[in-house]
Amino acid sequence: MSDFYPVTPIVVITNTSYAAQAGVLGEKWAVRVIRGQKIIAEKPINELVLDSIVGMIYGHIRIEGLGRHAVAQTAGRLMQFSRRYQQSGVCPNYADPRLVYGDEVETSPTAYAEPETTAAEPKIEVTPVEELPKIPAFKISKAWTATIEAHSVMIARMAAYGASLPEGHLEAMFEQAASDLVNLWFAQGEASGLISRFAAMIQSCSKESTMSESTKSKIIMETGNCALLESAGTLKKAGITFPSGFPCKFHEEVAKQVSARTKTRISINTTSSGCTVTIAPS
Repeated sequence: MSDFYPVTPIVVITNTSYAAQAGVLGEKWAVRVIRGQKIIAEKPINELVLDSIVGMIYGHIRIEGLGRHAVAQTAGRLMQFSRRYQQSGVCPNYADPRLVYGDEVETSPTAYAEPETTAAEPKIEVTPVEELPKIPAFKISKAWTATIEAHSVMIARMAAYGASLPEGHLEAMFEQAASDLVNLWFAQGEASGLISRFAAMIQSCSKESTMSESTKSKIIMETGNCALLESAGTLKKAGITFPSGFPCKFHEEVAKQVSARTKTRISINTTSSGCTVTIAPS
């Protein structure tokens, strides 16, 4: 039915029944979308870039609330295999004889153009905080120190891995991780609880954290000798490289999402040894 020549394996979209595969159709790059063992869409794309692959796949999946980051992860894998084929001109036989075309498969000789509007991203629940909660000074135990060290290593390893993927993946990984964390916090109590948990996370980064101010209108925390930065520095000396700004950028992403959920202003001023974090109602 088609002259589609696959140059990648079939890559599953996490937590869905959908998958995708990249290939060549005529003289153009192409992408097919698969559900189960049925090909439901197969179209060329104008150029081999992440956005074109994501747009093609995302536009043919019918799952309410599916975020583009999940599709981007799949698209990134397809990009990696496609680039290998582009550089070498050869690839393993990725044809899967089990695949069949669906009854209403969408094919087109015209390169796919992403529509101006796509399925809506899931809306986040927003609960403005007019008065900030009282934040106590955080006492760090030996057990918590070990947890923070593990936290730092995981962030650094994720950053190192994400930096090796196509552009956009690193940001998508940390955005999703921060979103999962904030969702977990939000499910455990009121919006003010987000502020309390975020404050505890920041203070736990250093044995020298101080609570400079905690009132209904402003919270100011200062950290020194950041455990995250110390652990990250040790990893760098061991030869692990990751983008500039990590692991602190993860906490900045968490702050961004907590701020959006609670309608507060959160600023993080980072130094070589620690940071000053200020929280205030909008």
